[in-house]
Amino acid sequence: MSPDLASKTTNAMVAKLGSPVNESTAFNLDEFAAHDATEHDASLTRLDKTQGSVIDVDPGLVHLLLADSQESWLNTKSIGRSRVRRENESIAIGSPVLSSAFTSFAQLEASFIVLIFGLSGGDAIDERWAPKEQVKEWLNEERFPIDKGYNRSEVALTIDLQKSIISGINQSYQELGGK
Repeated sequence: MSPDLASKTTNAMVAKLGSPVNESTAFNLDEFAAHDATEHDASLTRLDKTQGSVIDVDPGLVHLLLADSQESWLNTKSIGRSRVRRENESIAIGSPVLSSAFTSFAQLEASFIVLIFGLSGGDAIDERWAPKEQVKEWLNEERFPIDKGYNRSEVALTIDLQKSIISGINQSYQELGGK
């Protein structure tokens, strides 16, 4: 990631934990699971709060995310489809509709899949694809899948690139009836 994107991402998450009001010099990663602060329902990889653990990856949800693309890769269109599906599933089990802020945040989170694993495409965001086998290992095992061919990007991943990816996800989300 470019220094600007890394800083923005880190500072945004720490701010959600209460900084600068929280004057501690450290935080625990478990704090990122604070429901409706940093954690939200309709996650692509974790159960809703009413269903169980919001910390542990649910392999069934990862499977559904991957199944939302008929190709061997994910892109902004398939992730937009996944976001609509998960939000509809969440509402169907009785969880509240995501606020617009959490809808945007969920799309930002999902953008990291295409941002970090995206190959090809350049400025053609819908042609930037993330290999399913790499994404599956990253999400289920929470590690970079070097054994599946993952290599870190040779160019800096920028805020502008992430904004374009989010825009592509949102466009697909809107076209498919996202709330």
